[in-house]
Amino acid sequence: MIVWGGEDDIPLAQNTGARYDPVGNAWSATTTTGAPPARWFHTAVWTGAKMIVWGGLDGTSDLNTGGVYDPVANTWTPTSTVGVPAARDMHVAAWTDALAEMDVWGGQDDAVTQLRTGGRYNPAADTWTATSTLAAPIGRRFHTVVWTGSEMIPWGGWNGTDLNSGGLYCSGACASAPPAGSSTISESKQPGAVLVSWTPVSAAAAYDVVRGGLNQLRSSAGNFTTSTQACLSNDQTATSYLDTSAPPPAGDGSWYLLRGLSCGGPGTYDETAGSQSGSRDAEINASSNTCP
Repeated sequence: MIVWGGEDDIPLAQNTGARYDPVGNAWSATTTTGAPPARWFHTAVWTGAKMIVWGGLDGTSDLNTGGVYDPVANTWTPTSTVGVPAARDMHVAAWTDALAEMDVWGGQDDAVTQLRTGGRYNPAADTWTATSTLAAPIGRRFHTVVWTGSEMIPWGGWNGTDLNSGGLYCSGACASAPPAGSSTISESKQPGAVLVSWTPVSAAAAYDVVRGGLNQLRSSAGNFTTSTQACLSNDQTATSYLDTSAPPPAGDGSWYLLRGLSCGGPGTYDETAGSQSGSRDAEINASSNTCP
Protein backbone atom coordinates (compact mmCIF):
# COMPACT_ATOMS: atom_id res chain seq x y z
CA MET A 1 0.00 0.00 0.00
CA ILE A 2 1.26 3.48 -0.89
CA VAL A 3 -0.03 6.62 0.85
CA TRP A 4 0.94 10.13 -0.22
CA GLY A 5 -0.02 13.78 0.28
CA GLY A 6 -2.96 15.17 2.23
CA GLU A 7 -3.09 17.76 4.99
CA ASP A 8 -2.12 17.73 8.64
CA ASP A 9 -3.89 19.19 11.69
CA ILE A 10 -2.61 22.76 11.16
CA PRO A 11 -3.70 22.35 8.22
CA LEU A 12 -0.68 22.29 5.96
CA ALA A 13 -0.51 20.41 2.64
CA GLN A 14 1.99 17.53 2.54
CA ASN A 15 4.21 16.02 -0.17
CA THR A 16 5.39 13.07 1.90
CA GLY A 17 4.18 9.50 1.99
CA ALA A 18 5.11 5.90 2.68
CA ARG A 19 4.95 2.34 1.39
CA TYR A 20 3.43 -0.30 3.68
CA ASP A 21 4.47 -3.96 3.40
CA PRO A 22 1.67 -6.07 4.94
CA VAL A 23 3.80 -9.24 4.87
CA GLY A 24 6.64 -7.65 6.82
CA ASN A 25 4.32 -5.27 8.68
CA ALA A 26 6.80 -2.50 7.90
CA TRP A 27 6.70 1.07 6.55
CA SER A 28 9.23 2.73 4.19
CA ALA A 29 9.14 6.45 3.41
CA THR A 30 8.57 7.59 -0.17
CA THR A 31 11.29 9.88 -1.44
CA THR A 32 10.61 13.61 -1.56
CA THR A 33 13.22 14.08 -4.29
CA GLY A 34 11.31 15.14 -7.40
CA ALA A 35 7.99 14.67 -5.60
CA PRO A 36 5.05 16.85 -6.75
CA PRO A 37 4.23 19.95 -4.69
CA ALA A 38 2.27 19.31 -1.49
CA ARG A 39 -1.51 19.01 -1.83
CA TRP A 40 -4.78 17.54 -0.67
CA PHE A 41 -8.08 16.73 -2.46
CA HIS A 42 -5.98 15.12 -5.23
CA THR A 43 -6.46 11.73 -6.89
CA ALA A 44 -4.24 8.69 -7.20
CA VAL A 45 -4.44 5.64 -9.47
CA TRP A 46 -2.39 2.43 -9.63
CA THR A 47 -1.20 1.38 -13.09
CA GLY A 48 -0.16 -2.11 -12.05
CA ALA A 49 3.42 -0.98 -11.49
CA LYS A 50 3.35 2.71 -10.57
CA MET A 51 1.16 5.27 -8.77
CA ILE A 52 0.01 8.45 -10.54
CA VAL A 53 -1.13 11.40 -8.43
CA TRP A 54 -2.68 14.49 -10.00
CA GLY A 55 -4.50 17.72 -9.25
CA GLY A 56 -5.67 18.86 -5.83
CA LEU A 57 -5.31 21.94 -3.66
CA ASP A 58 -2.09 23.26 -2.14
CA GLY A 59 -3.95 25.23 0.54
CA THR A 60 -4.21 28.35 -1.64
CA SER A 61 -4.69 27.35 -5.27
CA ASP A 62 -5.86 24.37 -7.27
CA LEU A 63 -3.21 22.43 -9.17
CA ASN A 64 -2.88 20.90 -12.64
CA THR A 65 0.37 19.09 -11.88
CA GLY A 66 1.13 15.58 -10.74
CA GLY A 67 3.70 12.84 -10.60
CA VAL A 68 4.33 9.19 -11.40
CA TYR A 69 5.82 7.26 -8.48
CA ASP A 70 7.85 4.08 -9.04
CA PRO A 71 7.90 2.16 -5.71
CA VAL A 72 10.64 -0.24 -6.87
CA ALA A 73 13.08 2.54 -7.77
CA ASN A 74 11.59 4.95 -5.18
CA THR A 75 11.57 7.74 -7.78
CA TRP A 76 9.16 10.41 -9.02
CA THR A 77 8.60 11.61 -12.60
CA PRO A 78 6.45 14.73 -13.20
CA THR A 79 3.35 14.51 -15.38
CA SER A 80 3.30 16.77 -18.44
CA THR A 81 1.51 20.11 -18.25
CA VAL A 82 1.13 20.36 -22.05
CA GLY A 83 -2.55 20.02 -22.92
CA VAL A 84 -3.34 19.32 -19.29
CA PRO A 85 -6.91 19.83 -17.97
CA ALA A 86 -7.67 22.96 -15.96
CA ALA A 87 -6.45 22.96 -12.37
CA ARG A 88 -8.97 21.43 -9.96
CA ASP A 89 -9.61 19.57 -6.74
CA MET A 90 -12.27 17.08 -5.58
CA HIS A 91 -12.27 15.44 -9.02
CA VAL A 92 -12.16 11.71 -9.77
CA ALA A 93 -9.65 9.52 -11.60
CA ALA A 94 -9.72 5.98 -12.98
CA TRP A 95 -7.06 3.75 -14.50
CA THR A 96 -8.27 2.31 -17.82
CA ASP A 97 -6.50 -1.07 -17.69
CA ALA A 98 -5.72 -2.23 -21.25
CA LEU A 99 -5.92 1.33 -22.60
CA ALA A 100 -3.10 2.22 -20.18
CA GLU A 101 -4.38 5.73 -19.45
CA MET A 102 -5.58 7.65 -16.43
CA ASP A 103 -8.94 9.39 -16.95
CA VAL A 104 -9.71 12.39 -14.71
CA TRP A 105 -13.04 14.22 -14.69
CA GLY A 106 -15.07 16.80 -12.80
CA GLY A 107 -14.15 18.60 -9.59
CA GLN A 108 -14.03 22.31 -8.91
CA ASP A 109 -11.65 25.17 -9.72
CA ASP A 110 -10.44 28.14 -7.66
CA ALA A 111 -13.64 30.04 -8.45
CA VAL A 112 -15.63 27.11 -6.97
CA THR A 113 -17.02 26.44 -10.43
CA GLN A 114 -18.11 22.82 -10.76
CA LEU A 115 -16.37 21.33 -13.81
CA ARG A 116 -17.66 18.92 -16.47
CA THR A 117 -14.32 18.64 -18.24
CA GLY A 118 -11.44 16.24 -17.86
CA GLY A 119 -8.48 14.60 -19.54
CA ARG A 120 -6.86 11.28 -20.43
CA TYR A 121 -3.22 10.93 -19.40
CA ASN A 122 -0.93 8.44 -21.14
CA PRO A 123 2.09 7.89 -18.85
CA ALA A 124 4.09 6.01 -21.50
CA ALA A 125 3.92 8.97 -23.88
CA ASP A 126 3.55 11.60 -21.11
CA THR A 127 0.66 13.19 -23.05
CA TRP A 128 -2.81 14.52 -22.28
CA THR A 129 -5.98 14.33 -24.40
CA ALA A 130 -9.11 16.23 -23.42
CA THR A 131 -12.22 14.22 -22.64
CA SER A 132 -15.22 15.07 -24.80
CA THR A 133 -17.85 17.37 -23.33
CA LEU A 134 -20.45 15.96 -25.71
CA ALA A 135 -23.44 14.99 -23.54
CA ALA A 136 -21.21 15.11 -20.45
CA PRO A 137 -23.00 15.26 -17.08
CA ILE A 138 -23.25 18.62 -15.34
CA GLY A 139 -20.17 19.68 -13.39
CA ARG A 140 -19.79 18.39 -9.86
CA ARG A 141 -17.54 17.55 -6.92
CA PHE A 142 -17.71 14.83 -4.23
CA HIS A 143 -18.80 12.31 -6.88
CA THR A 144 -17.70 8.71 -7.30
CA VAL A 145 -16.24 6.86 -10.28
CA VAL A 146 -15.77 3.27 -11.39
CA TRP A 147 -14.09 1.67 -14.41
CA THR A 148 -16.09 -1.11 -16.06
CA GLY A 149 -13.29 -2.45 -18.23
CA SER A 150 -14.39 -0.31 -21.18
CA GLU A 151 -16.09 2.79 -19.72
CA MET A 152 -15.69 5.25 -16.86
CA ILE A 153 -18.89 5.93 -14.89
CA PRO A 154 -18.98 9.03 -12.66
CA TRP A 155 -22.12 9.37 -10.51
CA GLY A 156 -23.61 11.52 -7.77
CA GLY A 157 -21.78 14.43 -6.18
CA TRP A 158 -22.73 18.03 -5.54
CA ASN A 159 -23.40 21.12 -7.67
CA GLY A 160 -25.28 23.48 -5.38
CA THR A 161 -27.40 20.50 -4.42
CA ASP A 162 -26.79 16.77 -4.20
CA LEU A 163 -27.06 14.93 -7.51
CA ASN A 164 -28.51 11.57 -8.51
CA SER A 165 -27.21 11.70 -12.08
CA GLY A 166 -24.10 10.52 -13.85
CA GLY A 167 -22.72 9.43 -17.19
CA LEU A 168 -20.82 6.74 -19.07
CA TYR A 169 -17.57 7.84 -20.74
CA CYS A 170 -15.94 5.71 -23.40
CA SER A 171 -12.17 6.23 -23.40
CA GLY A 172 -11.41 4.10 -26.43
CA ALA A 173 -12.07 4.66 -30.10
CA CYS A 174 -15.72 5.30 -30.87
CA ALA A 175 -17.18 2.74 -33.22
CA SER A 176 -20.33 4.77 -33.85
CA ALA A 177 -20.99 6.63 -37.07
CA PRO A 178 -22.26 10.25 -36.91
CA PRO A 179 -26.07 10.47 -36.59
CA ALA A 180 -27.48 10.11 -40.09
CA GLY A 181 -31.06 11.26 -39.61
CA SER A 182 -32.79 14.62 -39.64
CA SER A 183 -35.47 16.08 -37.39
CA THR A 184 -38.82 17.85 -37.55
CA ILE A 185 -38.56 21.32 -36.01
CA SER A 186 -41.48 23.27 -34.56
CA GLU A 187 -41.63 26.79 -33.18
CA SER A 188 -44.09 28.30 -30.71
CA LYS A 189 -44.28 31.89 -29.58
CA GLN A 190 -43.72 32.50 -25.87
CA PRO A 191 -43.75 35.75 -23.87
CA GLY A 192 -40.62 37.52 -25.11
CA ALA A 193 -39.21 34.37 -26.70
CA VAL A 194 -39.62 31.58 -29.22
CA LEU A 195 -39.62 27.95 -28.07
CA VAL A 196 -37.85 25.80 -30.67
CA SER A 197 -38.60 22.08 -30.32
CA TRP A 198 -37.61 19.08 -32.40
CA THR A 199 -38.05 15.36 -32.71
CA PRO A 200 -35.06 13.25 -31.61
CA VAL A 201 -32.49 12.22 -34.19
CA SER A 202 -31.68 8.53 -34.07
CA ALA A 203 -28.35 7.78 -32.32
CA ALA A 204 -27.81 11.46 -31.38
CA ALA A 205 -26.43 12.14 -27.90
CA ALA A 206 -26.69 15.93 -28.23
CA TYR A 207 -27.57 18.72 -30.67
CA ASP A 208 -26.24 21.92 -32.23
CA VAL A 209 -28.87 24.57 -33.03
CA VAL A 210 -28.26 27.52 -35.37
CA ARG A 211 -30.46 30.47 -36.33
CA GLY A 212 -30.40 32.76 -39.36
CA GLY A 213 -32.31 35.54 -41.11
CA LEU A 214 -34.89 34.78 -43.79
CA ASN A 215 -34.32 38.03 -45.69
CA GLN A 216 -30.57 37.37 -45.75
CA LEU A 217 -31.23 33.86 -47.02
CA ARG A 218 -33.50 35.17 -49.80
CA SER A 219 -31.21 38.03 -50.86
CA SER A 220 -28.18 35.72 -51.01
CA ALA A 221 -30.00 33.18 -53.20
CA GLY A 222 -30.01 30.63 -50.40
CA ASN A 223 -26.49 31.11 -49.03
CA PHE A 224 -26.39 29.71 -45.49
CA THR A 225 -22.88 31.01 -44.86
CA THR A 226 -23.94 34.63 -44.94
CA SER A 227 -27.40 34.14 -43.45
CA THR A 228 -26.34 32.13 -40.36
CA GLN A 229 -26.55 34.60 -37.49
CA ALA A 230 -25.89 32.58 -34.32
CA CYS A 231 -25.10 29.23 -32.76
CA LEU A 232 -27.90 29.14 -30.21
CA SER A 233 -26.92 25.93 -28.46
CA ASN A 234 -23.83 23.75 -28.66
CA ASP A 235 -23.76 20.11 -27.47
CA GLN A 236 -27.23 20.40 -25.92
CA THR A 237 -28.86 17.17 -24.76
CA ALA A 238 -32.44 18.49 -24.51
CA THR A 239 -34.79 18.52 -27.54
CA SER A 240 -35.97 22.11 -27.11
CA TYR A 241 -34.40 25.55 -26.83
CA LEU A 242 -35.94 28.83 -25.64
CA ASP A 243 -34.68 31.59 -27.94
CA THR A 244 -34.86 34.85 -25.95
CA SER A 245 -32.89 36.96 -28.44
CA ALA A 246 -34.41 40.09 -29.94
CA PRO A 247 -37.05 39.33 -32.59
CA PRO A 248 -36.28 40.07 -36.25
CA PRO A 249 -37.41 43.45 -37.63
CA ALA A 250 -40.80 43.84 -39.21
CA GLY A 251 -40.95 42.14 -42.60
CA ASP A 252 -38.22 39.66 -41.71
CA GLY A 253 -38.16 36.29 -39.99
CA SER A 254 -35.81 33.67 -38.59
CA TRP A 255 -34.96 30.15 -39.68
CA TYR A 256 -33.73 27.41 -37.34
CA LEU A 257 -31.72 24.30 -38.16
CA LEU A 258 -30.12 21.60 -36.03
CA ARG A 259 -27.83 18.62 -36.33
CA GLY A 260 -27.41 15.59 -34.09
CA LEU A 261 -24.09 14.74 -32.49
CA SER A 262 -22.56 11.51 -31.22
CA CYS A 263 -19.10 10.30 -30.25
CA GLY A 264 -18.75 9.44 -33.95
CA GLY A 265 -18.94 13.16 -34.83
CA PRO A 266 -21.52 15.70 -36.02
CA GLY A 267 -24.51 14.72 -38.15
CA THR A 268 -26.14 16.90 -40.78
CA TYR A 269 -28.19 20.10 -41.03
CA ASP A 270 -29.65 18.70 -44.26
CA GLU A 271 -32.99 17.04 -44.74
CA THR A 272 -32.44 13.33 -45.26
CA ALA A 273 -35.76 13.06 -47.08
CA GLY A 274 -37.61 15.59 -49.21
CA SER A 275 -36.86 18.01 -51.99
CA GLN A 276 -33.88 19.95 -50.60
CA SER A 277 -31.50 21.15 -53.31
CA GLY A 278 -27.79 21.10 -52.48
CA SER A 279 -26.22 20.76 -49.02
CA ARG A 280 -26.41 23.18 -46.11
CA ASP A 281 -23.59 21.62 -44.10
CA ALA A 282 -20.57 23.10 -45.87
CA GLU A 283 -22.12 26.59 -46.00
CA ILE A 284 -23.18 26.65 -42.33
CA ASN A 285 -19.83 25.24 -41.22
CA ALA A 286 -18.08 27.99 -43.20
CA SER A 287 -19.97 30.71 -41.28
CA SER A 288 -18.21 32.53 -38.47
CA ASN A 289 -21.42 32.07 -36.48
CA THR A 290 -21.55 28.27 -36.74
CA CYS A 291 -21.42 25.94 -33.74
CA PRO A 292 -17.96 24.57 -33.02
